[in-house]
Formats: sequence, C-alpha cells, structure tokens
Amino acid sequence: MSEFTLRLTGTIATLERIAREHAPAVFASSLAAEDMVLTDLILSEDLPITIFTLDTGRLHAETRQMVARVQECYGYGIKIYRPDDAAVAAY
Repeated sequence: MSEFTLRLTGTIATLERIAREHAPAVFASSLAAEDMVLTDLILSEDLPITIFTLDTGRLHAETRQMVARVQECYGYGIKIYRPDDAAVAAY
C-alpha cells in the first residue's frame, strides 16, 4: 500500500472514530485548502459530521464562493454563522 493510501485510510478512520465517539460531531471550517480536504473526506464518506463556517463580514469573495462550490459539488449546504451586528458594535 502506498504512503498516500495509508495516510488517506488513516485519516478516514480517524474521522469515523470522531463521528462515532463525539456525536454529534461538528467541523469548524475556515474554507482554506486544508479544511477543504477534510470537507471532501467528510462528505465523500457520508460521515455524520456537520460542517460550519464563521462569516465575520471580512471574508474574501473567493472564500465565500467556496460555500457555493461545496453546495454545487456535493449538494451540501455549509452552515454559516454570523455575529450579531449590534453586539459587535456595542463591543
């Protein structure tokens, strides 16, 4: 078995264990490349792990477009949480 295959199967096994032992499991994604790898594994393996991201209002357009790409490619809607504008202004 190749090094890549070993790492891939190990990562999938870890994600499966997390989903099983820490249900309901939730993944906080920055939508960066490394998080998109985990997103692909979670969704491709149909793991019961919810994915969300934080929209601080300062995300780059390319980053926001990743949410739409995930919906398009996987049929999965990443949950988006935004801060309450009034609470931020008061802070």
